[in-house]
Amino acid sequence: MPYELYPVGLLPIVLPDGLSNVFLVVSEGIMGAELKQELDKVNEELKSNEEAIATLEIFHYELEEKQNELMNKLVKVINPELRGVSIAHGTWYCEKSPTGFCYYDDSEDQMHDNCLCCNSPEERK
Repeated sequence: MPYELYPVGLLPIVLPDGLSNVFLVVSEGIMGAELKQELDKVNEELKSNEEAIATLEIFHYELEEKQNELMNKLVKVINPELRGVSIAHGTWYCEKSPTGFCYYDDSEDQMHDNCLCCNSPEERK
């Protein structure tokens, strides 16, 4: 069985961002070719998964932007006096809101202290 030489100590295994580095202890200073092949395969899968996650994050952001745009249009159709107002949608459920969520006048209330429907702030403890 062929072996590849590595320094005695730690062999790094690459992980996606947000996870700590993992090291494989190499006590003999050598590693079997099969083990190295498996480690390389795991690292490739991790890299592929990391790329897939990045793509999904971009897609999620774009969907969120589109949702906010559609919610703005809906609010302004339901409440014509809000046309021309910069609307910011919150994440809290709001019984009084036509969209079901709090929304704020982003130009007049940049801290989102008062929902235009229920007067509750976005930041709640």
